[in-house]
Amino acid sequence: MQKIHAILISLLLIINCHNPEDKTMLRKNKPHDFTVVYEWSTGSLPPPHYYKIIITLSATGGGKIIMIADYQSNVPNYEKSFAVDTLELEDLYQKLVSSSIFKKTPPRRSTPIVGGELESIDILANGVHYIVPETIAPESKKSFTGIFTIIRKLVPSESWEDIKKFREKQFQQYHQKKDDS
Repeated sequence: MQKIHAILISLLLIINCHNPEDKTMLRKNKPHDFTVVYEWSTGSLPPPHYYKIIITLSATGGGKIIMIADYQSNVPNYEKSFAVDTLELEDLYQKLVSSSIFKKTPPRRSTPIVGGELESIDILANGVHYIVPETIAPESKKSFTGIFTIIRKLVPSESWEDIKKFREKQFQQYHQKKDDS
């Protein structure tokens, strides 16, 4: 009976001491709610040069890529779902753990971004959102560049080819309209 009491007391202490906001209590394997939303955009460019890519990955191995080719619309010009190998997702999760994103928020830039591409990640893990903002400080961004590359490589090459073809067609249509007017 004393052993049962000791076990129950130990369990109560463990449960009561766990703080869900404690970002140091990480699992060794990706959690069941692991989700990554990666966004990339060209930055401020005039039409037809501006576009945005959104890649979503879920713990179950589902992925989606969306391209939006206009400032004035949130309607995707291209959208495709794809499967991601769970081992690749596990590898991505381990790289995120190594990056320390789950322990501290990366510092933001002290000056506004002028020109250039923008990238950000919104990660859900263990019920908590972690964000690598597009305004991340340059010295911190270097540690995430490899993670951004891994995420982009998880998208099948035919999706990137489809986006490239769409962009070329968009340029042709834009220049044809300019020439016609």
